[in-house]
Amino acid sequence: MDKKRRRLMLAIIIVPSIFLLFLIGVLAGSPIVPLVLVLLITVALGVLSRAKPELFEKWFPRKQEKLPSVRSVQSEPLRHEDLQKTYLELASVNASGGKNIIMDSTPFTIGRDITCSYAMNNPEVSGHHLRLEFREEDHICFVTDLNSTNHTYLNTEKLQPNMPRSLHQGDVLQIANEAFQVEYAHF
Repeated sequence: MDKKRRRLMLAIIIVPSIFLLFLIGVLAGSPIVPLVLVLLITVALGVLSRAKPELFEKWFPRKQEKLPSVRSVQSEPLRHEDLQKTYLELASVNASGGKNIIMDSTPFTIGRDITCSYAMNNPEVSGHHLRLEFREEDHICFVTDLNSTNHTYLNTEKLQPNMPRSLHQGDVLQIANEAFQVEYAHF
């Protein structure tokens, strides 16, 4: 049902209800009575919509929510307000237990500089170390070294600066002295 029809149906229900409440208020001699009735009706509809949502589904269909993907690598739990489109996750494989990096935008830059999409607190990482980007036509993410000082490695192979390379599930991406495993999420 489109928005115009929904609004019309609500107007057909609400306008006569308000008129009836006005009449009850006039007959009762007090404007407080209709206000109390409106409040009671609003509360009753709220309780009913939570207890029996199927009654309201016809007029107010619910939007389908995207659920977070199931990942093989443990990471911090996502809160509902943090859910966004996730392209991939870089799971830390360092013994020191570094943080996982979630790529939730494209292009996505990693480096020490605070203007990067993800700023790393590591003096070995360049200001703008690398760029990750998702290419819709290929349905895959690519990594590009941004001429970093301490280089980027993909599965122990040193990346040439400004030359994009595709990333696959299980690849190991080394950013200076920190290693991450590529974990694809949902698209």
